[in-house]
Order: sequence, then C-alpha cells, then structure tokens
Amino acid sequence: MDQSNSIQTALPRVCDWNAPFFAAGLFDQLKLQRCDSCSRLIYYPRIACPYCMCPDMTWETLSGDGSVYSYSIVWRPQDRSFMDQVPIVLAVISLVEGVQIVSTVLGETRQNVTIGDPVRAVFHKLNNSIALPKFQLVKS
Repeated sequence: MDQSNSIQTALPRVCDWNAPFFAAGLFDQLKLQRCDSCSRLIYYPRIACPYCMCPDMTWETLSGDGSVYSYSIVWRPQDRSFMDQVPIVLAVISLVEGVQIVSTVLGETRQNVTIGDPVRAVFHKLNNSIALPKFQLVKS
C-alpha cells in the first residue's frame, strides 16, 4: 500500500511523566496523578502540580464513572484522520472523584447526549503503549 495516501491516526506525545496515563488504559484503568502535597487530582498529566507546583505526585486508579458536564458535536474535525469518527461528541466529563476530564462520548446514541447523562470510561487502544479513555453513555 502506498503510505503517502494513507491517513495516520494522530497520536499523543508520550514521555516519562504522562506514560502511566496512556498505559493504564491498556489494562482498562483510568489513572490520574494526585499531588503528594495538596492532595488534588490532576488532569491532564503534568510534571508538577498546577495548584501548588509540587513535583511529587502519585498515580491513582479512578472508577471511570462520571457524568457529562458539557459537550459539543464536531462535524468537521481539524485533522482528517478523525473523519471516520464524525459526528464526534467532544465532552467535559465530571468524574465521581471530583475532577473533570476532556474526552469523547461513544455509542450509537451519542448524538442524543444531554448534560448530566451518566457515563463510564472505556478504552481505545491506539498501539502497544497508548490506550485513550473514551466514555460510553450508561443506560439508566
């Protein structure tokens, strides 16, 4: 196959301080950092706490349960590698642990999403070191 015409999926840049976030999804786990100084959960992974600048953090496994805080439906993504996923429901998810995460909502009924809908994390494996958390609507 001619690689020059194929569409490659955009991949996140993995480094030492964010690798556990991407690797956790390979085991169907959602992990975020918790600051060892101020005890706040941190999303997205960083080299220092954005609240107190402490560089010491511990990775914590979360439930993956939450609700839709806000969302937007994307019909024209900026990168053509996402065209096969349209419509993309880009959402801010409030996790039950109290932190918000930006991700996408999946499923056949994703276009009918409303604020407050319950969701649960599912994981999309991109390669052997990266799985991204996505969210599935939970039927009530």
